[in-house]
Amino acid sequence: MKRGMLLILSVLLILSSGCAYAINQATQVAEEDLYTLYFAAADLQNVSGEDAIGSETVPLTELKDLDVRQASEKLMTLLLAGPQSEDLKSPFPAGTQLLGVEISGSRVLVDLSSSYGMLSGVALTLADYCITLTLTQLPDITAVSITVRGKELAYRDRQTFTAMDVLLSSTEDVVSTVPATLYFLDKDGQLTGVEERLELYEGDTQVNVLVKMLQSGPERRGLTSALPEGFSVLSV
Repeated sequence: MKRGMLLILSVLLILSSGCAYAINQATQVAEEDLYTLYFAAADLQNVSGEDAIGSETVPLTELKDLDVRQASEKLMTLLLAGPQSEDLKSPFPAGTQLLGVEISGSRVLVDLSSSYGMLSGVALTLADYCITLTLTQLPDITAVSITVRGKELAYRDRQTFTAMDVLLSSTEDVVSTVPATLYFLDKDGQLTGVEERLELYEGDTQVNVLVKMLQSGPERRGLTSALPEGFSVLSV
């Protein structure tokens, strides 16, 4: 009996060591190798608008070795496989398959199987923007178009989507939103404009919000701030 208990304890010790090693390995993944997959909230009945889309982060070190089309395919494959978290659910109908990915400039065209055509209304909007938010993480992608077996869904009010279309934060206290172009440095040190939407709360001015966004730096991968380290605005 004692020998059996020692064997069980040894196995548990090995398993726990393996788990600790796996966790340690995960924490060592560089920030640029972490990507976010966007899904619908598991219980849409009990969430406010800004919480209808949730996300989970996955390490994808192999993505940096792929071209933009291959990277888009990889992200779409993971997205269609569904979330790991119980708080999230796939916004895509069962059986939805990726038929193809094409790149046109900074726009990616995603073609999906017939199942996707079953969506409409809010459900379609959620699915469209889960794809959009996931794919526009790639530095070379700023817009997404989604077709079903090569055809656009005629009942959509738009056919091309960008991340700036989606307001994920609460809108309860937002007085207004204003489109703006923020400039950051690309990998070659050249200024690159990024379309953003400024959220103005009571007491905010456009200039104040713009400065805060510039100081916080770019959210898009492959870009860096042109402001020197330690830079701060004393007054506007």
